[in-house]
Amino acid sequence: MTLLNLPEADEYIHFVLPGGRPVEVIKNPTSVDERALSKEVRKSLPDLPMSEPTIRNSYDPEGNRFIWRADRGTHREVEGKIKRGG
Repeated sequence: MTLLNLPEADEYIHFVLPGGRPVEVIKNPTSVDERALSKEVRKSLPDLPMSEPTIRNSYDPEGNRFIWRADRGTHREVEGKIKRGG
């Protein structure tokens, strides 16, 4: 199941984090992907303060960039999954 509808992304990676929380990570997103994801978060969380991040990002040793909704998982949770390949 795709949680987002962002056709530009290089790759979608789906994980289930502790507690059954689903998170979709986008590998090598475009700027359009990033804006769309941020907009999706703001729409689903209208009371989120503007000072709070909407997305998180990380890089792997090969230089690939990964982004995900900040409300779905921490760096520690998601980076661990990325490094282990799910």
